Amino acid sequence: MEEEMCSLVYKLEQKYLDDDDAYMDQDLVLTNFTGSSPCKMASKRALELVVLNNANISHLGDVTQVSTLMQHVAEADLAWNRIRWDCVVALLKHLPRLRTLNLSYNPLDDEIVVDLPPAPLLHTLILNGTNLSLDSLSVILKNTPSLQELHLSDNKLDLSSDDMSPMNETVKTIHLNRCRIDDWGLIVRLMHRFPSRKTVFLCENPIKKVAHQPSNDELTTLESLNLAKTEISDWDSIDNLDRLPSLTDLRVLAIPLLESLTEEERTHLVIARVRNLRVLNGSIITPEQREQSERYFIRYYQVCLLFALGSSRWPLSASFDAAGKPPVVILHPLQDRDDKPHHYKRLIEKHGHVERLAKVDLTPKSTAHVQVLCEETNYQAKLRINLNKSVGQLMKSLEKQCGIPYSRLRMFLTTKDGWVEEFRYPGMSLHSYRIEDDDVLNLQEQLSFEQRTEPLKVQMTIRVHYSAI
Repeated sequence: MEEEMCSLVYKLEQKYLDDDDAYMDQDLVLTNFTGSSPCKMASKRALELVVLNNANISHLGDVTQVSTLMQHVAEADLAWNRIRWDCVVALLKHLPRLRTLNLSYNPLDDEIVVDLPPAPLLHTLILNGTNLSLDSLSVILKNTPSLQELHLSDNKLDLSSDDMSPMNETVKTIHLNRCRIDDWGLIVRLMHRFPSRKTVFLCENPIKKVAHQPSNDELTTLESLNLAKTEISDWDSIDNLDRLPSLTDLRVLAIPLLESLTEEERTHLVIARVRNLRVLNGSIITPEQREQSERYFIRYYQVCLLFALGSSRWPLSASFDAAGKPPVVILHPLQDRDDKPHHYKRLIEKHGHVERLAKVDLTPKSTAHVQVLCEETNYQAKLRINLNKSVGQLMKSLEKQCGIPYSRLRMFLTTKDGWVEEFRYPGMSLHSYRIEDDDVLNLQEQLSFEQRTEPLKVQMTIRVHYSAI
């Protein structure tokens, strides 16, 4: 009984068939089905998706039933089971329409001693956590002529082989997350074995540097790269990504290089360095965004270079506060310096010397001096508000001062150029509204309607017609 409980057929009947359906004569014509529940679809031999994760499956069972019940299956998720290669062989033979197969975290032997049948329609193959060798992987991929997406995450891959022959000519997307890869050169070598690859995921690998190598020039088809949660900590790595001519989509979230920067700095400085990017961290880069980032890049490094000169060499027009610190810098044209990023010269040639800002302060603004008015209660005050707080927090603090309960208080922002906007979302940060000094906050009370204290009196006349019995 234990062997039967571990078969694919047993688990399939248990999950997808009604008790009566599991024992029906296969020659019986099934009718009167409504809807499309998995049980009814399996009974009608029309099931297309099978999900049997962590079901203790070790073999197929009755292959005739597999062929009958799963003949239309296009996607099979069998992760976290006890499946081995002999079971995989049977699956591929009896699932002619299979397009997606998930065998992740199954104890597949590293050496394949069986002949794998071809899987001509297989589009996506998921082998996470199977720890297969590249040689075994090559054997599998020779039988998948239509494969587009390959998942190899959570594997201990040995990439030391000098073999550079193609493993697959059709794969376009490769997932290599958490594979403990720390050498960019080994990644490039593996990518050469998938000449059609366009998208590569390398999340949570201990990659510290993206080095430029002559072999990088062969990565001409790489369009999308995910380096989130890697250990990249230098701008040279980002500059080297600019050498990939087709790279248009990049993710670099949660890397050490960007941890100390503001969100604005992260966005602008990466966009300006990688000239062909169209998407950064999932956000589309418009032409206006690119121009803004490139101009920001020029100003950013002008300011940084002035600070790098040291206090003894500050320009004469730099203003210092009472504590002797330079919070505001009036910029002057700088002569070319060797320590400027090479992108600086390129962007100067493109945009020219952008308009100098009279005052540049890279510190995010945390407060604003505003005028608060409430005509209904004759409240008027000039306040300094904390922009790090939410709209609701500010309105609650004004409740007692203006005399209007928070539940009925409305607040509007009037900017210096006449723009009026209502604060509709109490949870939103005040930063989001771009409040500047001398803006006006207008307070109003919401209109309320008094409810009737007495119920409506409805007079009804009931007429009864009596018939003679």
